[in-house]
Amino acid sequence: MDEIKVRVYRRKGRKHYEAKWTDPLSGKVESCTTKCERKRDAERFAGKLAAELNDGRYKRKLKVTWEEFRNRYEDEKLSSLADKTAEKVWAAFNAVEELIGPKLLQSLDAGQISRFQTLLRTERKVTDSTIKGHLRHLRASLNWAVSVELLASAPKIEMPARAKESKLMKGRPITAEEFDRMLEKVESVTVLDSSLEGTLVVRFANWRGDEPLLGPNGSNLRRHDGQVSNALDTGRYGKGKPGSITSDRA
Repeated sequence: MDEIKVRVYRRKGRKHYEAKWTDPLSGKVESCTTKCERKRDAERFAGKLAAELNDGRYKRKLKVTWEEFRNRYEDEKLSSLADKTAEKVWAAFNAVEELIGPKLLQSLDAGQISRFQTLLRTERKVTDSTIKGHLRHLRASLNWAVSVELLASAPKIEMPARAKESKLMKGRPITAEEFDRMLEKVESVTVLDSSLEGTLVVRFANWRGDEPLLGPNGSNLRRHDGQVSNALDTGRYGKGKPGSITSDRA
């Protein structure tokens, strides 16, 4: 294959020089702006461009609109996916259009996607799991665009760090007042099995390691290490079958 040569020129009335070359495969004349006002700078640009063209590293920027991309993806890809998956993709695309509003597909670069994450979190107040879901579908669609030559390369997408963490605890820790009420309930239960007693009382008592825990005879059941001794006086629990639990209120 002959070496590709790139030449620079400036149209009348235009500010920037342009570069043009002949595609050896199609025979068509291709061109692009150099964004340079001085001819010397434009020639440097042309030299770098020629090197990329001859080495096969040049990736032409495709002027595919976001609307064209979305229509093709929905027609050619979503039709083969489950309805629930399609709905999630639509939700992700709608969020992109509302928060970013890209005109061209190639304008949705790594910087815009990072901004998209920020706006999801600050304006829509969605969770990181929802953000991660949107980004996962967006990444899959952009990779598809590359595979069908609608996009030269897919941007790198950084997933939210918190979404990778283990699931956060749901609910909240109990308050001291709530704990006291739980202890009152434990005291109203008759426990005849000492191992079961330890399950009901010791686990609760260990939660408040900064306070003394008095046994039926007035002794402090908390050990020097702050834990609660299993040697509880079970004389006050009454009589019944081993392993059974009965309520005083029954």
